[in-house]
Amino acid sequence: MIQKTISVKTQGENIEIYLGFDGIKVNIKNLKDKYKLQDNVDIIDYFVNLISKLESQYNQSTVQIFNPEFVISPEHIITAFYNTHKAFNDKKNISNQKNLEFLLYLSTKRQISEAIKYFGIKVDEKELKTPLELTYLIASYENNVETIKEAITQSLNIINDPTIITEKSIVKLQKIIDYFKISMNQLKIVFHSNGKKFNEDDAFRNNNLNDLYEACLEIIYEKMAFLSLEKTPKPE
Repeated sequence: MIQKTISVKTQGENIEIYLGFDGIKVNIKNLKDKYKLQDNVDIIDYFVNLISKLESQYNQSTVQIFNPEFVISPEHIITAFYNTHKAFNDKKNISNQKNLEFLLYLSTKRQISEAIKYFGIKVDEKELKTPLELTYLIASYENNVETIKEAITQSLNIINDPTIITEKSIVKLQKIIDYFKISMNQLKIVFHSNGKKFNEDDAFRNNNLNDLYEACLEIIYEKMAFLSLEKTPKPE
């Protein structure tokens, strides 16, 4: 599990939030058999109920389990939750639930349905023999991230695989660029602002992969910031 502590403001005071997250593989077939789940609806409901149960049991915590297909890096997750906390603190949140607000920032979408469409859990009945790759986030105002992680592990019988969110590849980056609608011109601007040359000819192969990831992450940060600016503060 990747762990990170972030400092935030709440009602004018600086506090620390403990984050824990990791890529995981879940054997959906075993899950169905163990809990007698009938179909995809039952499977999704099981995940939703697990999240709700954990947040009720650890009421100073936020828990989410999501599709990592378009997550570019651990920093993407950390910044999405930082913005989630800030939205609630500034009363600019769209959702009343932090775990859904987190998906909005992760996806840079204003509509919850759109965030769930791309970052929600997807189960394919035809591929039940293949472990489903997911990611969990635990954000706690108390230092009990390890305890919640153990509860997730026992409930889902997971295999931890951090490479799901840390591994870099051209194929994954192309998916991320397509999803976030990142243009070559945007990449060129970020490269130049960082004092680097951008090669537009076959950009994925003629530019350093780490540099491309860093530039895309900067653009995703900007999209998160615009999402925050678009929001209207909630009434008292």
